[in-house]
Amino acid sequence: MKIIIISLFFLTLFIKTYSQEKVVLYYNMNWEITKAEKAIYSREVEIDMGKFTFNGQVIDYDLGGKKIMEGYYTNGKKNGEFIFYFPNGKTESKGSYLNNRRTGNWEYFYSNGKLKQLVIINPKTLGDDIVVVEYFDRYGIQLVKNGTGKWMNDSIISGIFDRTNLKRLTGKFKDSLKVGEWKLVQISDNKLIHSERFTKGKFTSGTIMDPDFNYFERISLEIMPKFPDSQSYKFRNSEEFNIDTTAFPPLLLNADVATILKTLTGKEYEIKNRRVMYPEGDYSLLEFITQNIRYPISAQERKISGKVFIEAIIDSRGNLKETKILIGAHKDLDNEAIRVVQLIKKWLPELQNGIPVESSLTIPVSFKLN
Repeated sequence: MKIIIISLFFLTLFIKTYSQEKVVLYYNMNWEITKAEKAIYSREVEIDMGKFTFNGQVIDYDLGGKKIMEGYYTNGKKNGEFIFYFPNGKTESKGSYLNNRRTGNWEYFYSNGKLKQLVIINPKTLGDDIVVVEYFDRYGIQLVKNGTGKWMNDSIISGIFDRTNLKRLTGKFKDSLKVGEWKLVQISDNKLIHSERFTKGKFTSGTIMDPDFNYFERISLEIMPKFPDSQSYKFRNSEEFNIDTTAFPPLLLNADVATILKTLTGKEYEIKNRRVMYPEGDYSLLEFITQNIRYPISAQERKISGKVFIEAIIDSRGNLKETKILIGAHKDLDNEAIRVVQLIKKWLPELQNGIPVESSLTIPVSFKLN
């Protein structure tokens, strides 16, 4: 049996955006938040103090203060144009994200400023399917023109198998469609890792090597990422607010937003506007409910599942004043959802211009049986 209790995605449907704070965060080489004296990078960013997410312009710098990236977040997701820079200040790449995925036209350059390639990315397909419109080698020779020609994606860090060696992908486009054999090899020894064949853009066959290069296995569908986002590791760690545990205690993220930011930045933050929230944040609320919920035996025996939406009224002093069912699923599930929410006696009340006020929070609790 598996019980899915609550989803932070659903929580975001019922909260409003409140005050923004512009902060400077410091990161180590793994893009974990660290102290300034241990940092490799720094970031100027606006943070939504209600949701504890990036929300606004973000600019990253290296140790020397040179800009290495700039872009925009909305509600914790990358949206709009992002620009990445080489250490010499020239543009390395630029293009747009939509809800955290690259989309549309992306331009990539060499460190001397010359165009490397123009790529069109479809964010709705597996692995961000691509069309390379133009591609130039390091000597300025155009190898792909108007969507036709030979293409190479060098220095791929992540492939089908996660090895430390860099990889090279080669393939052909004709009239903006993949054709012929596409190969992924290790750069160090040119050993084949993965191959796929295409006819007019449609996958026809493929093979993949096991990690020890002992045998080939045939595959029946296209699974090889052709154009992985080289920034994904950086984004994943920074967006999850991963912390350098050699600099800060790992339990720091269980604190409230003001305490977290004060610890990370050394600056005192006065939150004048805040949604009603669990004192230790949404993730701790999820954990509390998960640990305390009990799937009613009567519902288990009759294989009853469903989702219960509960409205919790919190007074201006942070006390739970009232709970009621907004949308029920079944009497037994409704009662259990109410019971576990009523276990939470203290909340952080909503603030409006610094004044605590009575407010409500809608909490969806899902019950699901395997």
